[in-house]
Amino acid sequence: MRIFVFESLSAGPLASDSVGDDPAALAGESLAREGWTMLRALAVDLAAIDGMNVVSIVADPLRRDSTTKRWQIERASTPVDRTERFDHCAAAADATILIAPEIDGQLARLARRVADVGGKLLGPSIESVELASDKHRTATLLGSRDTPVPRGTLLEPGPLDRAALAEFPFPAVAKPLDGAGSFGVQLVRSADELAASPRPRRLEAFVPGVAASVAALCGPSERRILPPCTQRLSTDGRFSYLGGTAPLPPQLAERAKSLAAHVLAALPGLAGYIGIDLVLGERADGSADAMIEVNPRLTTSYVGLRRLAESNLAAALVQIALGRAADELRFRPGRVEFDCRGAAKYFELPESDFVERT
Repeated sequence: MRIFVFESLSAGPLASDSVGDDPAALAGESLAREGWTMLRALAVDLAAIDGMNVVSIVADPLRRDSTTKRWQIERASTPVDRTERFDHCAAAADATILIAPEIDGQLARLARRVADVGGKLLGPSIESVELASDKHRTATLLGSRDTPVPRGTLLEPGPLDRAALAEFPFPAVAKPLDGAGSFGVQLVRSADELAASPRPRRLEAFVPGVAASVAALCGPSERRILPPCTQRLSTDGRFSYLGGTAPLPPQLAERAKSLAAHVLAALPGLAGYIGIDLVLGERADGSADAMIEVNPRLTTSYVGLRRLAESNLAAALVQIALGRAADELRFRPGRVEFDCRGAAKYFELPESDFVERT
């Protein structure tokens, strides 16, 4: 089987991107670093599967040095060259996995391009990507289906109607509709701290609690929830992603998995690796927990979870996404700490103290 894994920040812009739409420039250095980290981890795991061949495109020649024989890294230095290579690889592969931020519709455009050249996406449907790429639409839909989400409102581009925000609960979080990795996120303590923006944003009530993430492997016949992780975020009001720890303590993990299962059941067209960000609120019964956003793609949590797994996580991802039976996933009785640069450290713990099984 041949899988094309395309990570947009490592590859660079395609010819179809407009001037200024360089994914790395839009996303920033932090997201670009996370992108390469995810690409390398997933591609190495896929290449370890018997009979699997992996191909990727990168712009940086220094990143072509791979020790994995079945991971073919091609360099494409210009947008035209990248576009030609992308179309060829997506059409020739048995499946394509996309890793790209939702910023400015990048992930959705790539998904449509794969379909246009006759390729097969090993990920969510284009409609699901477009929905999850709009944080306000996603929250509104999930809220209408009884999923707990923070109270929110849409901030249109241009001057703010501060009178309309008189009853809104502050502190709050303002974020782009199509952000990724805390890009453009800001904690605001009052309406006076909000500035006009040329882009639409979602304003939502700040939810105090434990920042967490839950990943799931989704396919036509099952949705398998992986051990929930804590998220380490910056405390400067920007919520920059710094890394995480897995698994959560058992009681918090059960709350996280229950909320994630509710989100997965409410959204159509999910496939492949799906990440769900949430906050576990300050009430022990989970009544203050809230879904924050859905990532319709691989997330950095994969870097930590692959270290915790006893078997190849990528193999299960492929099998489940294709609708095939996958072996039970088992995770080592310890914890792993990981950061956005790809460093992951495993800590051995007695099985009676900390164990996750799915």
